[in-house]
Amino acid sequence: MKFLKRDTKTLFIILGNSCNMNCSYCIQHSSVNTQIKNIINPDIYDFICETAYENKEHKLRIVFYGGEPLLYFENIKEIVGELNRRHSVQFEYHIISNGKAITDNIVKFFNENNFGVAISWDGCYTIDTRGYDVFAEKEKRNRILKIQNLCLTGVVSGKAYPKQILEFFQEISNEYYGIHGYHVKVNLDELIPAESMDKGLLDIDFDRVEKEMGEIVSVLDEYVDTTDYFNFNDSCKLYYLRNIIDRFSQDEDRWRGHASYCGNGLSILNMDLQGNLYPCHNAAKNIGTIYDQLFDVIMNNLATDNTYKNHQACKNCEGFGTCRSGCKLVENKNGKSTYCMLKKAMVIPIINYVKKINNSIERSNGR
Repeated sequence: MKFLKRDTKTLFIILGNSCNMNCSYCIQHSSVNTQIKNIINPDIYDFICETAYENKEHKLRIVFYGGEPLLYFENIKEIVGELNRRHSVQFEYHIISNGKAITDNIVKFFNENNFGVAISWDGCYTIDTRGYDVFAEKEKRNRILKIQNLCLTGVVSGKAYPKQILEFFQEISNEYYGIHGYHVKVNLDELIPAESMDKGLLDIDFDRVEKEMGEIVSVLDEYVDTTDYFNFNDSCKLYYLRNIIDRFSQDEDRWRGHASYCGNGLSILNMDLQGNLYPCHNAAKNIGTIYDQLFDVIMNNLATDNTYKNHQACKNCEGFGTCRSGCKLVENKNGKSTYCMLKKAMVIPIINYVKKINNSIERSNGR
């Protein structure tokens, strides 16, 4: 397609809302008991392939999502099997899971199909935040460590702080390195506040978060002259920092448009098994279907996003490029304030470090 091409990089397939855990900060609590049909509409395969072909300069990233997606493993196998039979396009498969339902057969399937597997885990805080620690069970721990493309992802909140989360990630990563010869990938998300949440989650020491992020970013001083950091004991901190810093180097237009920062509904599509489309993979109400006109879906998606109203007030904030005026799922005033302060505490120490390095380079170049 030459004109008005959709720039779709990621497709979340929402398998259903059922879950086998009760994480305290889950923003899907209200929809867990609202069943989504898990019978696959065969038309979604053509839609997926058309979307992939339209953006064939890169593999379409397909992310299986829930609820807990492993509860729908038979659906995952069916979808992957059908897409693999369609050789005209290629896909990159991913899944975000709590890992509780993982089996040897599931691990084998993931490795055979080159899945990127993100396991949600908060290190030493996991029992407080999730009620169950998948890495505390030796059998499950050993299974997860067999996954060939593993990512650990945690949530920073009033009960879980970044430095210790990454330090516990590093313990797992070092064990993983002993098996595979390379480290795990990592990610930290900020809490998305909701009124129904435990107050302990929302009672965040922002000064502590900012101080810890300053300590985390300081490890870059040791490795500033090397790119081969995956063999170092700070691999988790460095991997996380690299991903954040990479965002700052992207095209300025990404930060100045009217799309939400996360890209949901635009560069990221969210679809259930019936072909309904959603403004976010955590949203309960759809914005259309795969049978609708593209511009109708885009306009319906933009109608769900009020963050653009904050652009004028936020555009001079140093953290604007990583936040884009907030999250469309955060609606109440207190929640927006909490999200904003946490986001700034997480990213501004990194931004300041990047500025310091850039200034140093400019001085050394005589500018």
